[in-house]
Amino acid sequence: MTNVRLRVPILTIAVAAVALYAFGTCQARQGGEDAAIIRSAAQALAVGKAYRARQAQLHTAAQRAGARATSALAAAGAKDTTVARLQLELKADTAARDSVRTLVVTVTTVIAQRDSAVVAARAFFLKAFADSTRADRAEARVQTLEANLAATLTVADCRILGVKFLPRCPSRNVSFVVGAGLTAVAFVATRH
Repeated sequence: MTNVRLRVPILTIAVAAVALYAFGTCQARQGGEDAAIIRSAAQALAVGKAYRARQAQLHTAAQRAGARATSALAAAGAKDTTVARLQLELKADTAARDSVRTLVVTVTTVIAQRDSAVVAARAFFLKAFADSTRADRAEARVQTLEANLAATLTVADCRILGVKFLPRCPSRNVSFVVGAGLTAVAFVATRH
């Protein structure tokens, strides 16, 4: 009879020990995965300040390029009236000497107009490049943050042994209380 009485507590302790070991192993694995996910999310947040600074630089560059392009286009447009005036002068010129002088001024004005248009085109290209780079970086940042958010939500929705119909993972405090309670039950069972 003492032999049977002794076997029940030992069997209870063995089952409790195996269950606690399995639970602890699962929790340790999950804890390691959770720590990696939390570290990744913290890194994504840490690079946020540098990301925003770079985005601000690109935004400033795009604004400056846009202002430069607008100014160059205005300068090219202002030369339109000069070219129209010079064409009228050329028609009005009666001497060849006057026509040559008007043609030289016209050519110089048209070359300056072309140069303004080239500056405007380059500035618009720089603006488009800065804006598209900003948009690409923003899209990449969104993808990174969404991946971290999805992983964090997975951690927050933890289930025991990863099975959806089982209860949510207990906290460390609850795990300690359950472990201490099972240990106390096993200790009491061995004493009787």
